[in-house]
This record gives sequence, C-alpha cells and structure tokens, in this order.
Amino acid sequence: YSDFIVHEINQDGQIIKLDNLDLPPDNEEIIEDTDNILSEDMRNELQQLSSSNSSKKFISIDLKEKEDDKNWRTKVHKLIRQQYPDLESTTMIEDNKKLIKVVKNRKGNRHNYVRWRNDLGTYCTFRLYKENIDTMNAINLICKLTGLRPSIFGYAGTKDRRAITTQQITAFKVPPAKLHHVNNLTKSLRLGNFEYCKNRLTLGDLTGNHFTITLRNVTGSEEQIQKAIMSLKNTGFINYYGLQRFGTSHIPTYQIGKELLLGNWQKSIELILQPSKTDAARTMEARQHWWKHRDPSAALTLLRSRRGIEYYLFKGLIAHGSTSLLTAIMMIPRNARLLYVYSYQSLVWNLVASRRIKEFGLNPIVGDLAISNTARKQVSGYDVAVFNTSAGVHVLKKEDLPHYSIHDIVMPLPGYNVIYPQHEANDWYHQQMKADGISINNLENRYKDFSLCGMYRKLIVKPKDMTWSAVRYDDPTLPLCSTDLDQLRQNKIINGAVAGGKNMALLLNFSLPPSSYATMALREVMECDTSWHQQRKLSDNFMKAQEETTK
Repeated sequence: YSDFIVHEINQDGQIIKLDNLDLPPDNEEIIEDTDNILSEDMRNELQQLSSSNSSKKFISIDLKEKEDDKNWRTKVHKLIRQQYPDLESTTMIEDNKKLIKVVKNRKGNRHNYVRWRNDLGTYCTFRLYKENIDTMNAINLICKLTGLRPSIFGYAGTKDRRAITTQQITAFKVPPAKLHHVNNLTKSLRLGNFEYCKNRLTLGDLTGNHFTITLRNVTGSEEQIQKAIMSLKNTGFINYYGLQRFGTSHIPTYQIGKELLLGNWQKSIELILQPSKTDAARTMEARQHWWKHRDPSAALTLLRSRRGIEYYLFKGLIAHGSTSLLTAIMMIPRNARLLYVYSYQSLVWNLVASRRIKEFGLNPIVGDLAISNTARKQVSGYDVAVFNTSAGVHVLKKEDLPHYSIHDIVMPLPGYNVIYPQHEANDWYHQQMKADGISINNLENRYKDFSLCGMYRKLIVKPKDMTWSAVRYDDPTLPLCSTDLDQLRQNKIINGAVAGGKNMALLLNFSLPPSSYATMALREVMECDTSWHQQRKLSDNFMKAQEETTK
C-alpha cells in the first residue's frame, strides 16, 4: 500500500504527518499543601469517602472567608485531584454560600479512571496513521480495542481503505494513554502526536490532501510522460467523482440512491442486501440466507458481527419490517444512508460535466456558472472545489468571458437550492434525471435524509505543489517511497529503487482540494481505466508475469 500514500492538509495548510509516538508529558504543577489548605480533619474525611467500604456519598468543604478567592478554590480542587484521584470535586452555591462538594467518582476507582483536566481543553487530538482500512472502520476498531463510543471521535474527512493515510482526529475527554495503548494491539493503525485542544474536528475542517503516488511498470517514452504530466500540472483534470464514490460491489451505490429518491423502499433493501462475491464469508452467508428466506432474524444470527450496514438493516427489518420498511432503512447509520443518495447526485454531475467538456471544450461560455470575483478573493490558500451556497456563483454574460477561465467554472450537483447553467446543460440535467424517473423540480423530499439541496463543484481542478521523478526497480514487492512509520523507524527503511533496474516507475507528489479524487487526476497521466477492479486485474497480471520471469 506504500504505492498510494495520503496525508491530510489542515486548515492552516500544514501537511499532517505522524512523527511522534510518545505520550505527552503531564505538565500539571504538583501542589504542595504548605498553607495547610486541607486540614487534618478534612483529610480524614476525604480518606474515609475514598475508601471502598464508605457509606458516605459526599462531603462538603466550607470555604468560609475564602469562598470568593478563586485561586484558593483552584488549589483545593488540584489537591483533591492529585491526592485522591477517585474523588471529584465541584464548586457549588448553597444558601447563597460557595462550598466545594466532593463525591466518589461515578466512573470507577483510581485503577481504571483518569480524571480529565479541564485546563487542558475539551479534546485529546492525535494523528491517525492507517494501512488498508478506511477511516470509519479504523474508528470502529479503536472503539473495539478501548471500549469507547464512535460518537466521541471527530475527523475532517474520510480516507479510503486501499492506501496508507495519515489524518487528524479528536476524541472527547479521552486520556492519551488510553488511545496510545491501541498501538500495542493492532498493526494496521498507529496513533501519535498527542495534544490537547478546545474544539472538535468536523467534516470539512481541512484544506485538502497531499498525495505521494507510485505508478509502476511505466512503458511510455520520456517525452510522452513529460507531456502528460505537464498537461496535468498546467491544465488540470475534469473534477469527476472517483469510482470509489460509487462503491466496489456489483451493485453501484447510485442505483440504491435512485431507488431511495423514488421511495421504492423494498427495492432499495433488496439492492443493499443482494449477495456479492466480494463480501466476507459471514456477510455473504447472511445475505444469501436473507435473499432466499427473507428471514432477518436468522440472517442476523449468521452474520454475528455487530457492525456494518447489514447488521443495522437486519435489526431494522426485525423490528419494523412488517410495518414500515422506511423505518427499517432508517436504522442504517445516517452517514451511510446519505452516501447512497449523494452517489446518485454525483453520477448525474459526472455525466453532465463530461458532456459540458465534450460539447463546449475548455473555455468559458455565456451561461456558464462561475465563482464570482468577490468570492474568489475570499478563498485563501488551497482552492475550494465544492461550494454549498449560491452567494458566490455568477452566471456569465458575454462581457464577463475575458475575465474568467475554465478553472473558475462550477457545475451544480442537482438539488432544490441551486441555480443551473443558463445554456443547454440545464436541459441535460432534466433529461438525465427524467430518464431515471426523477423530477429535478421535486428534490425537496418529505423525508429529510433523502432531500437534495444541491451544491456547486469546480469543473476543472489543477493539482498544487506537483513534483515527479522516474526511478528504476527490479522487485515489484519492495516499496519505492517511505511512509511516516518508515521515517520513525529509520533503521528499517527499505527502498526498492535500483540503478539500471529492468522496470520503470513514476513517483508523483501533489496536493488536491477536499472532495477531489487523485484517481481522476491519474487518468490524465495514465490515460486508462483507474477503477479498483481494473487496477487489481493489472496488478495480478503483472505479478504473474514476474513469477513467470523468475522461473
């Protein structure tokens, strides 16, 4: 997987890399009770409350003349935190007097609970390095290994499975040591660069992704390679949604999305649960049983796993299948449900965008939609590829054309809250959706999750910070680029580059804005199918050829 390395770029333009696996130091000042803040009697009461056989539920500390002294109260809280870690204290007001109430920690004893220090911030933030696992499954794995809930984690974007990726994650009031322990339990994840912060990461809190990609077995001439790369660098590529947007199953996710938009709940469920050869053994067995017998209870027993879309849908069918298929579908986690309808929306965008380029080429025309000059000035650093509002979108007139380029043009994803190009492309949207039985004027669904408000997406995107080089190699199994983990283990770096090797590889480095797909950029260089199935086929054929050569 080191042939496809992805690093998130945060909102400050920093490329997120894992370069430290150490726990952060505990910098809290150790308080010495030189002022006798806790009297002997008070210490005895605290000790008694802390004991496991104590019948007391709480004690109150009368602050007397110190009740308005915030520094004094802070010292009391710190002393209790440091000397009695299974107790927690809170400043309260009773009868118009401030006092400190101390209770036994409800979350366990000192051996399994670490009190959260509010002076550090509300979140622990860390960098997640992962191999061959997508972001949501990585979070689920962390939860399985730590007993935490997925909802406490925040991230700026999801990263695909078939890559080595590094991204920033936040966790609500989770001690770093609890997360750091994951490094000892799995080889597919590494957590590091632990810090504390005040704010949760949410989807969209990034400026892009940086890619380090190795293209192997390159056969073109140096002139051909140079021409293709310069075209990508200077002109860019059509900002298609990548094929991974539409799933890797034999049932594309946009087909399910179309049925959901049409309100065909039974058909949607059948498409989601249709058996696939790419399923894991247990999942395939459960799907096949349901498909044949329509018994969700038995299928759930066969599944065993308590995660995944099948699990939630089987649970929904057990509870609501006889009364409301829609309610059963709504048991699928919201993000997963939305991906189906967004996938259909993305398909329409791809088809119309392709026709726009084919019919009108790479120049702006009257009626195109463009990012207004005002909006362009508001975008700093990395270009934004997707816009959620019409505020910065301008319909081009003839006099505007000299002032705009193809890189300013946006195309809407179909929805009830967007404007469409004021030329033939307007009809293309209607025609495409009408062919699927969907009215473009009726996308505000009475079921909120299946409403499409629409947004705008750049038609052409240019990579930033692009560099490339060619290397020779013999062994296709050896990496040609080092990962973050390799850099941390410098004595273990393996590089398969060989001067005069019999095979050639192209090493590409570039950055793209959020929601742009590197696989679509690579199509401009490779001029071939970049789907997962095709690349897997090419990889298998290449490995077979290598095996034949070494016999």
